[in-house]
Amino acid sequence: TPTNVLQMAAALRNEAALRTLHIVCDGLRDADAQALATIKDVPRLEALTLNLQRSQVTDKGAQALASLKDVPSLTVLDLNLQSSIIMQCERIRDTGVQALATLKEAPSLKVLNLNLCG
Repeated sequence: TPTNVLQMAAALRNEAALRTLHIVCDGLRDADAQALATIKDVPRLEALTLNLQRSQVTDKGAQALASLKDVPSLTVLDLNLQSSIIMQCERIRDTGVQALATLKEAPSLKVLNLNLCG
């Protein structure tokens, strides 16, 4: 639920020593994606893997995930939406794809893996 994701993200934001994070979430919805995007405030996060298979987010959720480009120390980002319902149902349109493309603008980013294939 969004509340659980938000609580997890809030707890992680307080982990100043956290540098690498790997999250697996099935069935993610827009509200969950918005809550998850708040991990952008983890101060020293360098590597982030988000395995969000079978998600149900739309452009709104994709735009929220795109805000991860604001993580100042992020050097590696791996975002997997493979086999997700959003691609099968075409819920992410041009707006969402364009938002996700802005992830490449993260200031310290060296590696970006986006898997959007359905």
